[in-house]
Amino acid sequence: MAGGQAYIEECRRAGVPIPPDWGDPAWGRRVGTLRTRFIIRNEIAEVFAFRSPNGVCLALPRSRGESEPVTALGIICLGNDTATNTSKACFWDNINVTPDPMPSSDNIYRQFRFPFDIGRGDTVPLSRFGGGADLFGGNGVCSDCHAGHNPFIVHPGDAMDLGTTITPSGWYEPLVDPRWPQNPGPTTLLESIRLNPTDRSCLMCHSNLRKIRFPEVSTQLPGYCQTVLRDALGIGFDPTPPVPAATMPFGDIGNPNYQRHIDALITTCNLPPMGTPIRVVINGATQSLPTSDRVVTGGDLGPCTSGDCPIGFCYWRTLHGPFWQRTDSSIPIAAPDYRGSFARIYAEGGRWKWLALSDPTGGPAMPPSGGTAECMVFRNISGIPDPNNCFSAFATIVDPIGTRLTDSVDATVGGTTVNVLSGFIGNVAQAAFGMDQRPDTLRISEEAGRVLLSQRHTDNPPPPLRIGPLTGESWTNGCNAWAPNYAVRDILSESDVQLVPASQSRDVFCFITGITGAWSSTRSAGTLQPFAEIYSGREGDIRLRVFPSDGPDRVGAYASCVKLR
Repeated sequence: MAGGQAYIEECRRAGVPIPPDWGDPAWGRRVGTLRTRFIIRNEIAEVFAFRSPNGVCLALPRSRGESEPVTALGIICLGNDTATNTSKACFWDNINVTPDPMPSSDNIYRQFRFPFDIGRGDTVPLSRFGGGADLFGGNGVCSDCHAGHNPFIVHPGDAMDLGTTITPSGWYEPLVDPRWPQNPGPTTLLESIRLNPTDRSCLMCHSNLRKIRFPEVSTQLPGYCQTVLRDALGIGFDPTPPVPAATMPFGDIGNPNYQRHIDALITTCNLPPMGTPIRVVINGATQSLPTSDRVVTGGDLGPCTSGDCPIGFCYWRTLHGPFWQRTDSSIPIAAPDYRGSFARIYAEGGRWKWLALSDPTGGPAMPPSGGTAECMVFRNISGIPDPNNCFSAFATIVDPIGTRLTDSVDATVGGTTVNVLSGFIGNVAQAAFGMDQRPDTLRISEEAGRVLLSQRHTDNPPPPLRIGPLTGESWTNGCNAWAPNYAVRDILSESDVQLVPASQSRDVFCFITGITGAWSSTRSAGTLQPFAEIYSGREGDIRLRVFPSDGPDRVGAYASCVKLR
């Protein structure tokens, strides 16, 4: 993202109209004055419009009075070329960007951004306004408040209500610093709210047909949530003149029958951004250092706030071994005399948790197992009609002494589910080749309409490994009247494979559903461990790679990807 003249050219290339200099007659006559004062309550905001064949620019000079100097002047230009479906917007503000003449302690020059006043009748070139990168760290975050189908904050019947003149051809894209919100959405939150016969719907107006859909409200958009949305609804609004009361729902202000949709929006404003998983890295994402000490780590996997409990389901995005066990299965896995390692995700007391342990006492130093655990809330997932009517069910497969060379348990719980492999305890996979030259395997999969948690292993693992106890754990996750929308399902990687292309990478989340091969082995005196990693590729795709992918101790992994809202 550029600033100055380079930003102007960037906007021009993107099909955004470039506004004339302020004071140029091309701005035309004043459209009017805003009745609502969302940003600066004690100043009036006039509205000027510049119409162009490829879009429109609106300017809002604000001042203490119509004859007083302009203290704030924001300009937003929207490209609206229906032939090319251009819906990009650019932002400018009356700020000076100047370097600090004194270097900071780390010898880095800083930039200061100060607004400048504009006298009535003054002409100010656009090049003097700050735009693009110049706005970062300035008067605010433009794309925080200016979110949704339309970049303009428009109230019906107000001066900016210019109808189709300011209607974008598609969901608008802000050309702003990449560290700012990129107009997430549109949201499908309200479609999932079950309404009673007397309830009213915000979607009667905020629809694709009217081009005024809501963004994905979350903690990513505090300005939109706390100012634009709450003020429009009259929540915390200063009712004293000259600031008017609420403006929404239009024509039916204060109607309690809209409360279900209002509550859903306000509640979701306090949650993490849609599609953002809760994430914890446990003993390193793909590797850890060998140690002779007993290492026990555990905790809660993210918050569980009102209206969002349980938070959804949890899974491994990356995983590393080694997984091994020397003590008898009669000794509990967390007991002081347990010798071995494991990593697991589990639910307890209505909360998702994680626990990893490694105890090599009496043997060589060993690296603790772990990986990256994530949790996705149900409301983020495509097609779920009611995020509050979902479930997660636990299944486990146990071989106490390692003599059940192939085994499976039925993890089916009814309906269509997303199936996650969550717990790796003991000797879950020790050999790259076992029975019938097939690798040891632990996985959760669906076969003939049934969900199976299965294991297969050799009775003759390579030295110094020996046959012994193993336990695999899984969770099946589903919702009432919902069938998950998979992008891919149970893809096997024995090296490095693509799960989804770049075009789908922002619309899915991916998780591990199985492991194969020598997950109990290590290389280089334990400093290199087997791992599976779901990661973003160089081209923006999502991939699954494993290590090692060659030799007698090679490994593999399975993964699936489910579509987000």
